[in-house]
Amino acid sequence: MFGYITANKELLTKDQAAEYKSVYCGLCRALRQNHSAISGLTITYDMAFLVLVLSSMYEPETQAGLERCIPHPIKKHEWVSNEITDYAAAMNIALAYLKLLDDRKDEGKLRSSAFAFALFEEYNKVKASFPEKISFFEKCIIELSALEKSKSEDPDAAAACFGRLMGELFVYKKDEIWEDKLRDLGFSLGVFIYMMDAVIDLETDKENNNYNPLLLIRDDKSKEELFEILKMLMSDVSAKYEYLPLVKYSDILNNILYSGVWLKYRSKFGERQGEIEVNES
Repeated sequence: MFGYITANKELLTKDQAAEYKSVYCGLCRALRQNHSAISGLTITYDMAFLVLVLSSMYEPETQAGLERCIPHPIKKHEWVSNEITDYAAAMNIALAYLKLLDDRKDEGKLRSSAFAFALFEEYNKVKASFPEKISFFEKCIIELSALEKSKSEDPDAAAACFGRLMGELFVYKKDEIWEDKLRDLGFSLGVFIYMMDAVIDLETDKENNNYNPLLLIRDDKSKEELFEILKMLMSDVSAKYEYLPLVKYSDILNNILYSGVWLKYRSKFGERQGEIEVNES
């Protein structure tokens, strides 16, 4: 279900694209330096979004530099990072490992087993640093797997479970003022992602008799009706996002939430329906 929270690079200015890339490269660098070389293979743009949101919220001291790396050995590229980058790298490891375990259990993928084994030591290090948070993630994954295997008749239960996981992800530290608001944003975004994934996989899941919450409520709903569900959920995400005092990276964040998150939908259905265009200036 990860891979939806990315920018629409066609609508980024040159400067915005460079800034976005430097945050992503900083995250990749943190994965490789704080964990292991293979950890860099787990990187997702979803976690880059987390860095953008939390960095905009808390504005920590930032480091920057130019370097070559294994993925880009020819030309030096810019990276930026801060303490939130390190947090996102750790969470990236944890969620990648748990997803690999879930894939291995559900589908028996040999590749997932091998990759999970390679991440095992790093995962344990992350869990030792964030025991309560990682235990919460583990419980959510177990609950989500059980709901999907039992083909729960509650269409909202699995989405809410994934929402709770994402809500906890967005809570970087104890904060009496903004902690609950960040958790609310993460929860709403998690529900949207889960349902977006359900819409995109609906026909495949129906053919393969896989669990999909929309099969419980579809009743031959049209594509337009399914889109209305997604639009309603994204409206909730937008309301939670707009409430937060996010100034730094706001142009990139707007691009991601009002355009980028719809890219897979557009790719699947060949339409621009669902996209809220962002200002290119």
